[in-house]
Amino acid sequence: MGRNFRICWKMWAAAGILILTGVLMFLTEKRITDSFGEVTFDQILFHLSLPRGVINPELERRCFKLRAEEWCILAIAVGFFLAVLPCFFRRKGRLRAALRIAVLVLSGIFSGYMLYRTDNAFGISSCLWNRCQRTDLIDRFYRGPGLDDFCVPEKRSNLILIVSESLESTFANPLLCGENLIPELAELRKRGSSVPGHCHVWGCHYTIAAMYAIHYGLPLLYFSCTNGDPVQGNIFRKKCVSVCDVLAHAGYRIAHIQGSPLKFASQSSLFSHISGVRLLGEHEFPVQEISHRQYWGLYDRDLFRFCRREAVRLAGKGEPFVLSIQTVDTHAGNQAEPGTAGKYGDIRDLIRLQSRLIGEFTDWVFRQPWGGNTVMVILGDHDMMAESIGPVRLPGRRQRPIYNCILNARNGLHLRPRIAAAFDFAPTVLDALGFRWEGFALGVGRSLYRKAPTVLESCGMEVWNRESQKRSELYMRLILPTAP
Repeated sequence: MGRNFRICWKMWAAAGILILTGVLMFLTEKRITDSFGEVTFDQILFHLSLPRGVINPELERRCFKLRAEEWCILAIAVGFFLAVLPCFFRRKGRLRAALRIAVLVLSGIFSGYMLYRTDNAFGISSCLWNRCQRTDLIDRFYRGPGLDDFCVPEKRSNLILIVSESLESTFANPLLCGENLIPELAELRKRGSSVPGHCHVWGCHYTIAAMYAIHYGLPLLYFSCTNGDPVQGNIFRKKCVSVCDVLAHAGYRIAHIQGSPLKFASQSSLFSHISGVRLLGEHEFPVQEISHRQYWGLYDRDLFRFCRREAVRLAGKGEPFVLSIQTVDTHAGNQAEPGTAGKYGDIRDLIRLQSRLIGEFTDWVFRQPWGGNTVMVILGDHDMMAESIGPVRLPGRRQRPIYNCILNARNGLHLRPRIAAAFDFAPTVLDALGFRWEGFALGVGRSLYRKAPTVLESCGMEVWNRESQKRSELYMRLILPTAP
């Protein structure tokens, strides 16, 4: 009797663990995709590795505080767990024994399916497998010029760099979206130049990674983090330079403004090591001045109002300046500002508003006395991390090019059709400003104004996405100077 009881207890506990594990995996997947859209396991690991202070408290609440429907799902799972309790501990009957085994098998199937579903959603097994492999792809393409290797143009142009959340060229397709959702941005591409093949690739596939790539010409790879803050480790130990490092060395004043908190995902680390930089995020703007805020931070209408003020302040110093702007309205989970008229009642209204705000700000810049000496670069950070916008079903993520446009580039440079990634815009921005250096390469990026093939043109997107997930010895040496 004692032995039979112990066996039944172990079977019941195993079934319960399998059921609860499956339910928790389901809830975890749902919560992450609801908050971020489509994400990768590498991205999840990155954010989990960040110090507690740089994680948005509201994000923690959304991800870890159970909602009413989730309590119901857990209650059903526990209720089922308790309901099958009698069938495990009644001693007699072959039917009871068969039922025990059936419940245990079904619990295993349920948990296994949820594991498969979670792995399929986030690419867990492939990420872990690739972390055990090695690659020389980054080693072969990396170029690391020093600050003194750059030839500064005699007439230095200002730079305004706008990185817009989840901005795709796809949104200009009326056949797909019902109308051109970004007519102002489409018009800007006619006035400037753009690359139609700006691809969504590994290492640039979420906001801080894309920002890192745009400024350093390198992907942000999670495996580089050994302790502490991954971005801090990448920036402060690195032996390479960023676009803003080059411009600060050339006498530029630098400011960065974003709608989200500066500490979120350690985004301030991209700039904070530069002497004299001015950093403004959500918490640097007083509540008394901006009372209405959204889940991810300031509304972009308020953000661009402050950007105009900051641009005027920088221009008044009489020196060339860099104004970096990062928008947030079109992030997954946001809603339109209260009182804003909308046509669709979903994120398409935010996309439409984003285009209008950037168009108005760009027109304002070029009407200013200093506008004629300003290069404007407008980039999406990555594609929309979702399969649909409202009722509109989007193509696969690899078929959706990211928006890019460069206005007023020096020397009449014009972009040709290329296949590029976010890291190619680091040398391209410097080239557009008139800087000269050997090879026009920075990190693994290549200036899109020059003839040298990009990494994606040389090896293809499939090879890059596979190989860049593996461990690079050169990359590790850049991050950890004492690494072998």
